[in-house]
Amino acid sequence: MPPSWIQRALAFGKAFAPAAVAGTLLLAALMLAVLQVYISSTRALTPLEGSLLQLLTLASSIAGSVMGTRLSASAAARDVLTPSARSAFRRLVSIYGGLDRIAQALRTGSDSRASEVRSELSRALAIAGELLCTLDDALEDWHDLVPDQVRELRARLRQARELHTTTSEQIGVADQ
Repeated sequence: MPPSWIQRALAFGKAFAPAAVAGTLLLAALMLAVLQVYISSTRALTPLEGSLLQLLTLASSIAGSVMGTRLSASAAARDVLTPSARSAFRRLVSIYGGLDRIAQALRTGSDSRASEVRSELSRALAIAGELLCTLDDALEDWHDLVPDQVRELRARLRQARELHTTTSEQIGVADQ
């Protein structure tokens, strides 16, 4: 596994590479325009030279503008969607936590019940498991809109499950 500073550098590069390319293309267009003015002031450009410089300037400025526009539109969409998505995401978090608690309670309760109750608990546990799978899919959908909050939620759920497992082991209840 590479050192953490390499991982941070790669993440930084991945996040800012499109912006750097767009900026470089726009800077190249500006430099080509300045070069064309400089050469034109010292001597007359041939039609081929003038056409090539204008074509390169146009191509790099269009490419840089398109990339910059895509980045700007993506950031603006994220800024617009993120606040409105937060409340719906909070509801998802609440449902997720409730179902996870139900599933854990059913797992814990299934060891201390009679055999006829176990079949009912198994069915309820299966239903809770299916609902958790549905919520996992919904969480993946939310990852596109609010990735930081999804990572934070997953970490909290992992901690809660580890705490439940540790507590269950301490009191002698085995999860199934």
